[in-house]
Amino acid sequence: MLSHGKYVFVEYSTNVTKGVAKLQEDIEKCLDATKTKIPVNGIAEIMLCINFNLSTEEIQSLEHLLGEIKIRLTVYMLDSLVLELHLQHRDLVHEYLGDCLWIQGKLFLSILLLTNIIKRLRVLQHF
Repeated sequence: MLSHGKYVFVEYSTNVTKGVAKLQEDIEKCLDATKTKIPVNGIAEIMLCINFNLSTEEIQSLEHLLGEIKIRLTVYMLDSLVLELHLQHRDLVHEYLGDCLWIQGKLFLSILLLTNIIKRLRVLQHF
């Protein structure tokens, strides 16, 4: 829960085969108050962390699921997560992950590890 009393839901997927259909299911589950026990107006953001790329049309189709609901949708694809960490959070990468993940100048991380890092970054941003 954030300081203003709303929640951020984080979903991650490595299911390239189901792709956007899996992400649509994930968003629908986040919006289902009977499953989450959180009313839709109690959600500030849904973050999707994935290890595959989406087209602009696919991202727009996911945004369309939210319709008029005032929930921010953030999609972190693997490339954008690595770039964000490399450009904006090198200190955190070094502190929490060390240098062992830098191979030939590239950062290699699993999607689960990236999801955990993003959760920490979001918590740090709200303090």
